[in-house]
Formats: sequence, structure tokens, C-alpha cells
Amino acid sequence: MNTQGPGAEGGRLKRDLSPVKILDDALDKRIARITDALAQDNLPAPEDVDAAERLSKLKAVLPVADDRRHAKLFMASVVAVGAALLLLIAAFAKRPSTAVELDLRVARVELVPTERRTNLLLPGELGEVLALSQADVAGVEEVDPSATGEGENLHLHARVPVRADPRADLAVRLQELALPTSGPLTLVVGVAYGPGRRGLLLAAQGQTRATVRFGEVIPVNVSAEKQDQRSDPESISTRYAVRPIRASGRLLRLELYPSDVLKPLTALRDVEVSEIRFTVADAPGHSSVLGGTVFVSDLPEGRVIIQPGDQLEIKSDRSLWVRELTFSNGILKVAVSSPRTTSLRLGTDPPRDLMPSFFDWLRSRWPTQFYATLSAIIALWFALKRWWESPT
Repeated sequence: MNTQGPGAEGGRLKRDLSPVKILDDALDKRIARITDALAQDNLPAPEDVDAAERLSKLKAVLPVADDRRHAKLFMASVVAVGAALLLLIAAFAKRPSTAVELDLRVARVELVPTERRTNLLLPGELGEVLALSQADVAGVEEVDPSATGEGENLHLHARVPVRADPRADLAVRLQELALPTSGPLTLVVGVAYGPGRRGLLLAAQGQTRATVRFGEVIPVNVSAEKQDQRSDPESISTRYAVRPIRASGRLLRLELYPSDVLKPLTALRDVEVSEIRFTVADAPGHSSVLGGTVFVSDLPEGRVIIQPGDQLEIKSDRSLWVRELTFSNGILKVAVSSPRTTSLRLGTDPPRDLMPSFFDWLRSRWPTQFYATLSAIIALWFALKRWWESPT
């Protein structure tokens, strides 16, 4: 049984209405009375005029809670959420690829040349003949002449002249190192360590043989007349000839010690590789990088300094180019170009991702436009804030 009367139901309905709606209804009633009195050529009652004035002032004091305020809240929320998502995506989403240049000093580098390696000769200057004080070759499967080798090893040394002769050039000549032109191939270039000196290490591993050609200086027998002049050794002349030596193997390892240690030696130039690694031999977790710089085209700062021992990992969906790899003063210097780098990581645990974000890309490519757009977004935010705080 319903014990509540019509008055109780009307009170509940009024409580369900908003304060602004109740004021609007009361104000409309007072204004209607004033309008009816004026229509009948009568003055409105003073209590109606006073009530209408008090209701108008009270409505102005209360906050606006109509549909327009909800619409403002919805629009402001959409703009704020959209701007936040856009900034988050731009700041954390990485570019799929970028151009990178490496200029490093390393102790060892491991390369995987591509299949397009026709006439790949080492050293990197075509036609260059290197003068060596010593050459040690390991992994020899075939040597010609056979008497020059000792099993799988070949040792060549520059000869000492019989008597002082400044014109005599008795260095070992490295004439050619030809790599296989087909099949998988791994090439290692590093620093070779000898007693009190450093040299260039070259190691080639493939399914087919790599070939190296040397020229060894050997003495030639002098004439019998000269041999009989034992009373005057200074008058005896010695002549030399260059004996060609050819060695080959599927895992050929060369240690080359140049005669001129001050002259830079170019090991590679403009070689296309599919992979490059900077690791220490027999220690994959250790880096062979001694320092250098990484240039990233889409980073605003442009370059990243590499410290000794930093692990550097670079990958690309296209070929990388070893622009130059030189040996100078006991250190290898390598310049690598990667037009489409897909992964660039530095350091360990965890490695730092050097790939630029879209935020970095925008700042690098269009710095003026980027900061102008950022200023416009800030101005839009203040405009929305003012619009939100306005009563209408």
C-alpha cells in the first residue's frame, strides 16, 4: 500500500531535478506573471519583480551544468587524449630504417661479403705491391714451390744483405690476395702481434680456396772469378732475384708485418658486405671497438661517441659498404656506410637503442617547422583552457 501522497511524489521529482532547472522553472513562472500583467495594461506585482530579480542573481551564482558544459568536457577530453597519444607514439615509436656512418678504431672486425664480389683483391689498392719484413701464413693446403712450406704453415722473412747496400730491397713482396668469387665467405681483419711490433691480420674462410701470391728475394750465385777473390771480400758482389710463391687454402690466415710501419696500409676499400661484427676472437661477449663515432642522419644531435669496449651491433636489410679499412700505427681504422640501417644498438645489459624515433626524425628534418607546430599546439591548449573556463 502506497502511503505517500502527491506531495511526496512531487518533492521527489523536484529533488531529481538539477538546481539550475528548478531556478529556471521558478523564474519562468514569475516572468509569465509579469508578462500577463503588462498585457492587461497593469503594473506587475512588486513581489513578482523582486522574486524575478533574486532568482536571476541566484542562477548567475550557480555553476553552469547544462549540455554545453558536457560538450566542452567531451571535446577537451578528445583533444587532450589525441595529443597525448600522438606525442607518445612520436616519442617511443622507432623509425623502420635510417642512414648510418661508422668511423671507428678497432682491434678486429669480422665481415661477410656479399655474393657480388667479383675480383675482390686484398690489399684494397688494386695493383699495389706491399713490402713486408715478415709474412706468416697458416691453413695452407697447397703451396708452390712445395719446398717453401712447412706443413700447413709458410714463413717468409726479409733477407739481410751480405754487405751494406742501400739500394738493395730485400723485403718480401705481397703481390696478391684473391678471395673466392662464389659461395659463402667470412673475412676477418685484425691486428697481428709479433715480438715488439704489430702487423695486419687477414683470415679468409670459405668453401673454396683463397689464393695468396708472394715474391721472395733470394740470392743468385756470383761468378767463379768473383768467388776466387777471397783476399778482397768487399769486391765480391751478390745479386738477388725474386722467387714467386703461391699458397692457397679454404681457411687461410695471414700475419703481415709491413717494412714501413709509419705508412698507412689499406686493407679494404669499397667492399660490399651483408654483415659486420666487432667482436674479440674466441670471446663473443667482448667488443673489439677501441673508440670512434657513429653518425646517425635522423638524430638531432647527429653523432654518438663510442667509448673503448662498447659493444656495437648494426643490421641492415640492404648491403653495407666498407668504404675504407686501414692499418696505421698498430690500429685498424674502419669507415662503414649503411644507407638503410634497421637495427643499431650500443652497450650491454640492456643495450641502448640508437635508432631514431619519429620525434627525433621530425626535429632533425624540419626543426623550424617542428618548433612552430609545437608552439601552435601550446597556444591551442591555452585557447581550449580559456574556452572551457568561459560560462557559455
